[in-house]
Amino acid sequence: MRLTVVIMRPLTAAASAILLTVWCNASSAQTITGRVVDGDTNGQVVAAEIMLVQIDSSARTISDARGAFRFRALAGMWTLRVNALGYDQLITQPLEVAPNEHLSIVVMLTAKPLELPPVTVIARSNRALSALEEFQRRAKLNRFGYFMDQKAIERYPAMVVSDLMRRVPGASTTRDRVSFRGCYDALYLIDGMPVYEIGGGSPDSAGQTATEWVNSIVSPEDIAGIEVYRGDVGVPAELMRHVGAGTNSCGLIAIWTKR
Repeated sequence: MRLTVVIMRPLTAAASAILLTVWCNASSAQTITGRVVDGDTNGQVVAAEIMLVQIDSSARTISDARGAFRFRALAGMWTLRVNALGYDQLITQPLEVAPNEHLSIVVMLTAKPLELPPVTVIARSNRALSALEEFQRRAKLNRFGYFMDQKAIERYPAMVVSDLMRRVPGASTTRDRVSFRGCYDALYLIDGMPVYEIGGGSPDSAGQTATEWVNSIVSPEDIAGIEVYRGDVGVPAELMRHVGAGTNSCGLIAIWTKR
Protein backbone atom coordinates (compact mmCIF):
# COMPACT_ATOMS: atom_id res chain seq x y z
CA MET A 1 0.00 0.00 0.00
CA ARG A 2 1.24 3.55 -0.77
CA LEU A 3 -0.16 6.78 0.76
CA THR A 4 1.01 10.36 0.08
CA VAL A 5 0.13 13.18 2.53
CA VAL A 6 1.15 16.87 2.70
CA ILE A 7 1.26 18.13 6.30
CA MET A 8 1.36 21.89 6.88
CA ARG A 9 3.04 23.42 9.93
CA PRO A 10 0.25 24.92 12.08
CA LEU A 11 0.05 28.63 13.02
CA THR A 12 2.59 29.75 10.40
CA ALA A 13 1.57 32.07 7.57
CA ALA A 14 4.38 31.02 5.23
CA ALA A 15 4.01 27.41 6.26
CA SER A 16 6.69 24.79 5.90
CA ALA A 17 5.47 21.34 4.96
CA ILE A 18 6.39 17.70 4.59
CA LEU A 19 5.46 15.42 1.75
CA LEU A 20 4.92 11.97 3.26
CA THR A 21 4.83 8.73 1.31
CA VAL A 22 3.96 5.60 3.29
CA TRP A 23 4.94 2.14 2.05
CA CYS A 24 3.78 -1.05 3.74
CA ASN A 25 6.35 -3.82 3.57
CA ALA A 26 5.87 -6.89 5.72
CA SER A 27 9.48 -8.01 5.27
CA SER A 28 11.14 -4.97 6.96
CA ALA A 29 11.07 -3.11 10.27
CA GLN A 30 9.89 0.49 10.57
CA THR A 31 12.18 3.10 8.96
CA ILE A 32 11.80 6.79 8.20
CA THR A 33 13.97 8.25 5.44
CA GLY A 34 13.76 11.55 3.64
CA ARG A 35 15.28 14.75 2.27
CA VAL A 36 15.22 18.35 3.49
CA VAL A 37 14.71 20.88 0.69
CA ASP A 38 14.19 24.61 0.25
CA GLY A 39 10.48 25.20 -0.34
CA ASP A 40 11.19 27.97 -2.88
CA THR A 41 14.10 26.54 -4.88
CA ASN A 42 13.72 22.81 -4.19
CA GLY A 43 17.45 22.74 -3.50
CA GLN A 44 18.80 20.45 -0.81
CA VAL A 45 19.32 21.86 2.71
CA VAL A 46 22.60 20.60 4.13
CA ALA A 47 23.33 20.19 7.87
CA ALA A 48 19.70 20.54 8.94
CA GLU A 49 19.01 19.09 12.38
CA ILE A 50 16.23 16.48 12.32
CA MET A 51 14.80 15.07 15.55
CA LEU A 52 12.37 12.16 15.69
CA VAL A 53 10.35 12.29 18.92
CA GLN A 54 8.25 9.36 20.16
CA ILE A 55 6.46 8.81 23.45
CA ASP A 56 9.41 7.54 25.47
CA SER A 57 12.35 8.00 23.12
CA SER A 58 13.91 10.34 20.61
CA ALA A 59 16.61 10.25 17.94
CA ARG A 60 18.60 12.98 16.25
CA THR A 61 20.51 13.21 12.99
CA ILE A 62 21.90 15.76 10.51
CA SER A 63 21.04 15.95 6.81
CA ASP A 64 23.95 15.05 4.53
CA ALA A 65 25.29 16.78 1.40
CA ARG A 66 22.17 15.70 -0.50
CA GLY A 67 19.85 16.88 2.26
CA ALA A 68 19.06 13.23 3.08
CA PHE A 69 18.48 11.57 6.47
CA ARG A 70 17.36 8.19 7.85
CA PHE A 71 15.89 6.83 11.12
CA ARG A 72 14.92 3.41 12.43
CA ALA A 73 11.67 3.97 14.30
CA LEU A 74 9.48 2.18 16.80
CA ALA A 75 5.92 1.43 15.77
CA GLY A 76 3.56 4.03 17.20
CA MET A 77 3.10 7.79 17.30
CA TRP A 78 5.95 10.10 16.31
CA THR A 79 6.66 13.78 15.66
CA LEU A 80 9.35 15.24 13.45
CA ARG A 81 11.19 18.49 14.33
CA VAL A 82 13.48 20.10 11.74
CA ASN A 83 15.77 23.08 12.29
CA ALA A 84 18.11 24.66 9.75
CA LEU A 85 20.01 27.93 9.77
CA GLY A 86 18.07 30.55 7.82
CA TYR A 87 14.76 28.66 7.84
CA ASP A 88 11.60 28.52 9.95
CA GLN A 89 11.42 25.54 12.27
CA LEU A 90 9.19 22.68 11.12
CA ILE A 91 7.20 20.64 13.67
CA THR A 92 4.84 18.05 12.27
CA GLN A 93 1.55 16.99 13.72
CA PRO A 94 1.72 13.65 15.60
CA LEU A 95 1.63 10.76 13.10
CA GLU A 96 1.51 7.03 13.52
CA VAL A 97 3.88 4.51 12.01
CA ALA A 98 2.46 1.01 11.79
CA PRO A 99 4.53 -2.13 12.20
CA ASN A 100 6.70 -2.86 9.12
CA GLU A 101 5.94 0.50 7.49
CA HIS A 102 8.60 2.41 5.59
CA LEU A 103 8.05 6.18 5.45
CA SER A 104 9.71 8.31 2.76
CA ILE A 105 9.55 12.04 3.54
CA VAL A 106 10.36 15.24 1.68
CA VAL A 107 10.64 18.10 4.18
CA MET A 108 10.09 21.53 2.60
CA LEU A 109 11.38 24.47 4.66
CA THR A 110 10.49 28.14 4.33
CA ALA A 111 13.40 30.59 4.26
CA LYS A 112 13.64 32.99 7.22
CA PRO A 113 15.75 36.18 7.14
CA LEU A 114 18.57 36.12 9.68
CA GLU A 115 18.80 38.92 12.23
CA LEU A 116 22.46 39.38 13.09
CA PRO A 117 23.68 41.41 16.07
CA PRO A 118 25.57 44.63 15.34
CA VAL A 119 29.26 44.14 14.61
CA THR A 120 31.79 46.58 16.03
CA VAL A 121 35.12 46.74 14.24
CA ILE A 122 38.11 48.21 16.04
CA ALA A 123 41.13 48.88 13.89
CA ARG A 124 44.52 50.19 14.85
CA SER A 125 46.79 51.75 12.29
CA ASN A 126 50.54 51.24 12.31
CA ARG A 127 51.00 54.38 10.19
CA ALA A 128 53.29 56.93 11.77
CA LEU A 129 51.70 60.27 12.61
CA SER A 130 52.40 63.10 10.20
CA ALA A 131 54.22 66.20 11.41
CA LEU A 132 50.94 68.14 11.50
CA GLU A 133 49.22 65.37 13.44
CA GLU A 134 52.09 65.47 15.94
CA PHE A 135 51.59 69.22 16.24
CA GLN A 136 47.88 68.71 16.96
CA ARG A 137 48.68 66.04 19.55
CA ARG A 138 51.13 68.34 21.35
CA ALA A 139 48.60 71.18 21.28
CA LYS A 140 46.23 68.99 23.32
CA LEU A 141 48.80 67.62 25.77
CA ASN A 142 51.60 70.15 26.23
CA ARG A 143 51.05 72.77 28.98
CA PHE A 144 54.23 74.74 28.37
CA GLY A 145 53.89 75.75 24.74
CA TYR A 146 51.80 78.39 23.03
CA PHE A 147 49.93 77.05 19.99
CA MET A 148 48.26 78.64 16.97
CA ASP A 149 46.39 76.42 14.52
CA GLN A 150 45.42 77.37 10.98
CA LYS A 151 42.09 78.92 11.99
CA ALA A 152 43.71 81.12 14.61
CA ILE A 153 46.37 82.25 12.12
CA GLU A 154 43.74 83.11 9.51
CA ARG A 155 41.79 85.24 12.02
CA TYR A 156 44.83 87.38 12.85
CA PRO A 157 45.92 90.01 10.27
CA ALA A 158 49.61 89.46 9.55
CA MET A 159 51.87 90.49 6.72
CA VAL A 160 54.85 88.43 7.90
CA VAL A 161 55.44 85.62 10.41
CA SER A 162 56.83 87.97 13.07
CA ASP A 163 53.46 89.78 13.10
CA LEU A 164 51.90 86.57 14.41
CA MET A 165 54.44 86.45 17.24
CA ARG A 166 53.01 89.66 18.72
CA ARG A 167 50.22 87.50 20.15
CA VAL A 168 52.63 85.29 22.14
CA PRO A 169 52.78 86.16 25.87
CA GLY A 170 56.29 87.05 27.02
CA ALA A 171 57.65 87.59 23.51
CA SER A 172 59.48 90.77 22.57
CA THR A 173 58.68 91.19 18.90
CA THR A 174 59.95 93.50 16.21
CA ARG A 175 59.93 93.04 12.48
CA ASP A 176 63.46 91.61 12.47
CA ARG A 177 63.54 89.53 15.65
CA VAL A 178 61.51 87.68 18.29
CA SER A 179 63.21 87.27 21.62
CA PHE A 180 62.53 85.80 25.04
CA ARG A 181 64.30 86.54 28.34
CA GLY A 182 66.56 89.17 26.81
CA CYS A 183 68.02 86.90 24.11
CA TYR A 184 68.61 88.51 20.76
CA ASP A 185 66.51 86.18 18.61
CA ALA A 186 64.57 82.93 18.88
CA LEU A 187 65.50 79.67 17.23
CA TYR A 188 63.16 78.49 14.45
CA LEU A 189 62.15 75.14 13.00
CA ILE A 190 60.30 75.03 9.68
CA ASP A 191 58.79 71.59 9.12
CA GLY A 192 61.45 70.19 11.44
CA MET A 193 64.42 71.92 9.78
CA PRO A 194 66.36 74.51 11.87
CA VAL A 195 66.76 78.07 10.56
CA TYR A 196 69.88 80.03 11.54
CA GLU A 197 70.71 83.69 11.20
CA ILE A 198 72.95 84.71 8.31
CA GLY A 199 75.94 86.52 9.73
CA GLY A 200 76.37 87.30 13.43
CA GLY A 201 73.82 86.73 16.12
CA SER A 202 73.90 90.10 17.84
CA PRO A 203 72.43 93.60 17.32
CA ASP A 204 75.80 94.82 16.07
CA SER A 205 76.10 92.21 13.32
CA ALA A 206 75.38 93.16 9.73
CA GLY A 207 73.87 89.82 8.82
CA GLN A 208 70.26 88.69 8.59
CA THR A 209 68.49 87.47 11.73
CA ALA A 210 66.66 84.16 11.83
CA THR A 211 63.36 86.06 12.10
CA GLU A 212 64.16 88.09 8.96
CA TRP A 213 65.10 84.90 7.16
CA VAL A 214 61.82 83.20 8.17
CA ASN A 215 59.81 86.28 7.13
CA SER A 216 61.41 86.11 3.69
CA ILE A 217 60.81 82.41 2.99
CA VAL A 218 57.44 81.69 4.66
CA SER A 219 54.17 83.56 4.30
CA PRO A 220 51.45 83.41 7.01
CA GLU A 221 49.09 82.05 4.33
CA ASP A 222 51.35 78.99 3.98
CA ILE A 223 51.29 78.05 7.68
CA ALA A 224 49.10 75.31 9.16
CA GLY A 225 50.36 75.59 12.74
CA ILE A 226 52.84 77.32 15.04
CA GLU A 227 54.06 76.25 18.46
CA VAL A 228 56.18 78.49 20.67
CA TYR A 229 58.31 77.52 23.69
CA ARG A 230 59.73 80.32 25.85
CA GLY A 231 63.08 78.79 26.77
CA ASP A 232 64.09 75.14 26.88
CA VAL A 233 61.62 74.12 29.61
CA GLY A 234 58.81 72.04 28.19
CA VAL A 235 60.27 71.61 24.70
CA PRO A 236 59.20 68.11 23.55
CA ALA A 237 61.98 65.60 22.93
CA GLU A 238 60.92 65.12 19.30
CA LEU A 239 61.60 68.82 18.66
CA MET A 240 64.72 68.96 20.82
CA ARG A 241 66.47 66.39 18.66
CA HIS A 242 66.21 68.73 15.66
CA VAL A 243 67.99 71.60 17.42
CA GLY A 244 70.26 69.88 19.93
CA ALA A 245 70.24 70.14 23.72
CA GLY A 246 71.14 73.53 25.15
CA THR A 247 70.79 75.46 21.89
CA ASN A 248 67.25 76.76 22.42
CA SER A 249 67.51 78.48 25.79
CA CYS A 250 66.29 81.69 24.13
CA GLY A 251 63.08 80.09 22.92
CA LEU A 252 61.94 77.81 20.12
CA ILE A 253 59.36 78.59 17.42
CA ALA A 254 58.28 75.57 15.36
CA ILE A 255 56.37 76.34 12.16
CA TRP A 256 54.41 73.69 10.24
CA THR A 257 53.39 74.52 6.69
CA LYS A 258 50.43 73.29 4.63
CA ARG A 259 52.65 71.20 2.40
